[in-house]
Amino acid sequence: MIAMIGLIIGGVIKNFVLIAIFLISAALIFIGTGYTEAAREAEAKNMQVPSLVRDISGYSSYGLSLYSVLRMIKNEDLGPIREEVDKALTMMRNGNTIEEVSQYLERNSSPDLALVSAVLKNADNTGRAGETLQFLSTYMNERSTRQKNVMQTSENYVGLVIGSFLIFVLVMVIVDFYFLRANGHGMVLLSSIVMMAQSYVTGFYLGLVRYDSFVSGTFYAGILSLVTGLLLVAAGSL
Repeated sequence: MIAMIGLIIGGVIKNFVLIAIFLISAALIFIGTGYTEAAREAEAKNMQVPSLVRDISGYSSYGLSLYSVLRMIKNEDLGPIREEVDKALTMMRNGNTIEEVSQYLERNSSPDLALVSAVLKNADNTGRAGETLQFLSTYMNERSTRQKNVMQTSENYVGLVIGSFLIFVLVMVIVDFYFLRANGHGMVLLSSIVMMAQSYVTGFYLGLVRYDSFVSGTFYAGILSLVTGLLLVAAGSL
């Protein structure tokens, strides 16, 4: 009777632990998805800014005002920054100054577009918009190239770490199944706890590498912990 009660309690605790693991993983994935999507959107906007600056610089060289330039390029393929350009054009049409438009963009746009708007505001105040735009266009193109290289390198590194971690988990699951069981369930449980903890740590680290944010790492932590948990359950280690 006591043994049966112990088995029932043990089964309840085990099921509770498994449910908790998968609920935590699902919550991390849900939270992380929002942050990673926002980070990717910001990156996409930043990548589009150099071409926008190049177009503005080109049209401005003919002596056109910023409002006229924006009207000419609004129908071009502006990608993810179309909304900001349309808003800036609408504000200028309604009589807002470049300084007011710049303040709006600095509050509501990507970092690179906010930088461009701040530079345009200062250039308009000094009366040297043409020279400033040419310099800014060159700078933004060079910066964009460096950013693309950094993004590609970080994405490759993240993929490498994820692949290496999954191989590590598979090897440890095999070790659990064939070797650690000989030393008792306590050793298997300890190994499983270590692997779950490692999945969370690795995920948060990848978020820092890819998006410079631990919060974005919740997505990777959720994915890795979910896969690790499934493998451990399949092997009977949890």
